[in-house]
Amino acid sequence: MATEYPNLPLIEERFANAIQKDITEKKEQEKAAGNKWYRPAFEVQVFLQTFPNTAGIFENGGISGSAITPMYITIIEELTTGIIGVFGGNTTAYLVTDANDLFREDVKNRTVKTRKEAAEVY
Repeated sequence: MATEYPNLPLIEERFANAIQKDITEKKEQEKAAGNKWYRPAFEVQVFLQTFPNTAGIFENGGISGSAITPMYITIIEELTTGIIGVFGGNTTAYLVTDANDLFREDVKNRTVKTRKEAAEVY
């Protein structure tokens, strides 16, 4: 089974839409501080991760198959707000608004948690 590469422009658009309120607030703050040229800045990392079920990163404790599933994971961070989006393929898995050390270490090791696990530890 071929794993599709992520569509980075689509992911950036979906992420920007998901955090639009935060971007708007940051623009207002920057404008009030005299910086009329504020623009969101994104940093992106992509890696292949293998999951022990067919749901991949979207596993939420329900029923899923037992096949080993490789999935491209995209981590996108808006650098001025610090909000991070975690995508499996081209779909949002979850957002991290205040990344802890465990999350940063997992990204470094390229082993991010599933949606269910992330809700408990990130």
